[in-house]
Amino acid sequence: MMMKLFASLLCGAALCALAAPASALTVDVSALGPGGTTVNLAAGAYTVTYAASGLYQGWSPWGSNSGCDAAGGNCSTGYLNAFAIDFGFGTGMFNHVDGFQYGYVATPGNSGKYATPAQALAAYQTLPLSYAPLPTAADLAAYALVGGAVTFTLATAQAVNFFVLDYPYGDNSDGVSLNVTSSIASGVPEPSTWAMMLIGLAGLGVSSRRKARRAIAA
Repeated sequence: MMMKLFASLLCGAALCALAAPASALTVDVSALGPGGTTVNLAAGAYTVTYAASGLYQGWSPWGSNSGCDAAGGNCSTGYLNAFAIDFGFGTGMFNHVDGFQYGYVATPGNSGKYATPAQALAAYQTLPLSYAPLPTAADLAAYALVGGAVTFTLATAQAVNFFVLDYPYGDNSDGVSLNVTSSIASGVPEPSTWAMMLIGLAGLGVSSRRKARRAIAA
């Protein structure tokens, strides 16, 4: 009976370890004003990608499109997949821009303006990212770009602002939706902690079995 109990505990612990998914948050950011959306994030590592099922797919600084090619790209005016993140560093701010827009570093070979929000979303998911450099080495160390996603690490809990960088905002339309994913779910032990727990439970099981054998022998 005791061994069955320990076996159940071992299986339960293993299942808990496997069922510790990364926590995710969808952030919808309207392009109609400079305020954006601010969320309070715990300390940890985060990955930001465009959300395929959010409220928005892309935004336009002009509210319309013009001069697009037959495929709906390379527009003179159109929809963007650009967004910015303010970590509270003052001038230290990440800005993702696909295409030559507002003088920021851009993805070569593409104007970054599309006929529809859906095309802006699709381009974000397939083209490499680009960014406006941050002013200090400390700021640069706070984030990285990894194949279609933005990653950053917060040393402490803090408010993070997601927004679109534009002026004026009066003629804008739509917005951007972002998935903000934490690589380690809050309150879930590290893998090494799970390993120690499993070893400890196994040890208790062996000890209990030995005691049972001694009692029978006596």
